Amino acid sequence: MLILAGHVHNWWLPYLGPSSAAQRELYRREYARTLKILPAEGHGVVPDVQHMVVGALSLIMLVTTLSA
Repeated sequence: MLILAGHVHNWWLPYLGPSSAAQRELYRREYARTLKILPAEGHGVVPDVQHMVVGALSLIMLVTTLSA
């Protein structure tokens, strides 16, 4: 659950809402050249494909764990 919460906090909240200057700088420095399929216009931070897959797998893991 903490993994999914951290993923949402670090990627989806900055993408869907406001992002801090530190988040935008880290994104620009570390992830500017990664593959993205989401629209970037108007967003300071855009989740790349790698982080979208990690988020989906984390959600599947959480659902599987809670249902077991």
